[in-house]
Amino acid sequence: MQKKENAPKGARKEQSIDDWFYELVDKLNNPDQFSDEVFKHLPGFFSSLVELFIDRQQQETTLFCSLVLISGALPNYRVVYDGDQIDANLFGYLYGPAGSGKGLMKKCKQLLVPIHKEKRLRTIAAYEKYLQQLQSDKRKRKGKGVVSEDVQEESIALQNDKVLLPPPDEMLFLPANNTKSNIYQLMEANKGVVICESEAMVLTTALKQEHGAFVDLLLQAFHHETYSYSRKSDRTIEIEHPLLTVLLSSTPKHIVRFFNDVENGLYSRFIFYRLNSSSEFRNPFEDRTSNIDAAIDTKAQLVKKVYDYLSGLGDMPLYFSLTSSQKDKMYAHFKVICKEYKTQFGDDM
Repeated sequence: MQKKENAPKGARKEQSIDDWFYELVDKLNNPDQFSDEVFKHLPGFFSSLVELFIDRQQQETTLFCSLVLISGALPNYRVVYDGDQIDANLFGYLYGPAGSGKGLMKKCKQLLVPIHKEKRLRTIAAYEKYLQQLQSDKRKRKGKGVVSEDVQEESIALQNDKVLLPPPDEMLFLPANNTKSNIYQLMEANKGVVICESEAMVLTTALKQEHGAFVDLLLQAFHHETYSYSRKSDRTIEIEHPLLTVLLSSTPKHIVRFFNDVENGLYSRFIFYRLNSSSEFRNPFEDRTSNIDAAIDTKAQLVKKVYDYLSGLGDMPLYFSLTSSQKDKMYAHFKVICKEYKTQFGDDM
């Protein structure tokens, strides 16, 4: 490749998407792993969770994925940061070559399954009751000679001078393979949702569809900004203080396909963790899966108890606060980093 002339200081360098990708990989070639100090001071819940695995990389992957996912199960738990009320929700991206262990993300997802299942069962029960009410109203109107065979017309039948509407579609795990309008409706119906996809390509494909471009919602949901959506064919939807958690995984090269524009702000909202490939073939016949699954299922019940408690707080959230010493250390640390990056990249930081 022919070397390009150096651009003037402060000028934006023209860079192809592939050039940007390889530059990113070079910078992250030797990523910082979780330090031993982190594992020494883990709370009991996470300490016993990572100890289910022997391999250090498996432990780190489990810690990363569980931290991101559980952040989506902590409603009404906030911190005041730069004058804004920020909830726990995180955006995480796990990436590594094929066979590096990204499949552990699926096990970590089990931690939130009881919450999701309860919501789905509640929705099914409510919808059955809704259909029964429709049939009851239909029989009443039939006696008056006012009946429609169209289900949609039946669904807006009047009952005690009120419109009979279907129940909200409750869930915790939001399918990434979705349309833009349906994403908005589901987020309006649910106080908080989690997008968890082991193949980031699913979300990448959805965002590129004509009716699936909701990058703007991802950007605003990260900061809990009120989001309004209105189209002539649909009713107006307004989502106040949206709570969205995202965990994706892929091979390294797919990162550039998902973050095809580093200036729109989505890239900077994600925490990245890189998996390194292993030269050893792990024995897939070791009989440890059942014990691990049972232990994770037990922990999932604990997560659900915390979720139920926090959900019951209503408009009285709990607030987390750093100590004065921790605030000073954090400020000093990022002040130095900001200065270094400003010196290196200027206004293009």
